[in-house]
Order: sequence, then C-alpha cells, then structure tokens
Amino acid sequence: MSRNSSRRLQRGAAALEFAIVLPVLVLLLLGIIDFGIVMGAQTQVANAAREGARAGALTGIYTQAENAAENSIASMPGVTNAGTKITITCTTPAGANCSLSDSSSDTGSTIKVSVAYVHTWISPVLLGMDPTITLHAESQMRIEA
Repeated sequence: MSRNSSRRLQRGAAALEFAIVLPVLVLLLLGIIDFGIVMGAQTQVANAAREGARAGALTGIYTQAENAAENSIASMPGVTNAGTKITITCTTPAGANCSLSDSSSDTGSTIKVSVAYVHTWISPVLLGMDPTITLHAESQMRIEA
C-alpha cells in the first residue's frame, strides 16, 4: 500500500469516527444548555417568591405582594401557562389566617408567597423527557407594616 492511500484511509477513518461521536457531543451540549436555563429559571422563581414576600412584609397588603411576585417573573417565557401561579397566605402568631388588606393591621403575622412556574425544555424529544417541568419556590417573612 502506498503512502497516499494510507493517508486517505486514515482521513476516512477520522471522518467516520467524527460522524459517530458528533451526535453524542451535540446531545451533551444541548443537555448542558438546557440544565443551565432551568437553573436560571429556578433562581428567577425563587427571587419572585422572595420579592413578593418582601413587598407583603413591608406593606401588609395582598395586592402589593402579588404584584411584586408577578413583576419578578413577567419577563420569563411561558408565564401565562395554566400551571404557573402565585399563592399568598398569611398566618397570625396564634396560627389563624389574616386578611392582608389595607384596612386591618397584620403586624407580627407571617406572609408566605409560593410561586409555581411551568418551564418548557428546549430539547425534550431528543432527551426523551417530558416537555415541561414545574419549578417551585416559597418564601416567608414577618409583616412589619
């Protein structure tokens, strides 16, 4: 076998190996990107819960807490999905529910804001996964208003 034909065979073998490895590398890259996006979304959801609880703790008003949480996740894709919701509860030190209205003072009570966000994966079909995942976060603070 001549030197030129040996080099051609080696180049052909390298091209074949690259063709075999490329799909695995692409799937790995997509998985890393998807995971990074989900981690960022989880951080935003946690921040939304914290912002809602903070606004509620400072004002003692339900709508202020809800608006702060909604504004924190408003820029996220899919916020209008049916599974995305914000739940706000208020508990007095004695354990009873409080109203969080601007007509009554709930100072000393605890406000809890829960945010559930439905995230759509970039590549669920390629990875054989469910196309969506629900991310949850919750934050609670003492009302100081």
